[in-house]
Amino acid sequence: MLDIRRISTDDHLDALAALLIDAADSGASIGFLPPLSKDVAADFWRGREILGAFLNGRLVGSVQ
Repeated sequence: MLDIRRISTDDHLDALAALLIDAADSGASIGFLPPLSKDVAADFWRGREILGAFLNGRLVGSVQ
């Protein structure tokens, strides 16, 4: 079941960075081009209000 909840960027920074990197690598129009470094991806998320979508405990999407 999909679980959507507010998340802390501090608690989920690695997963959020991986999600952004995967989107850039997949050609999504998100304002970043591959290769996207983990540091740049992590910096993007800091200080944002995020809702995370979790499937079986794994972050699979987000909205800000």
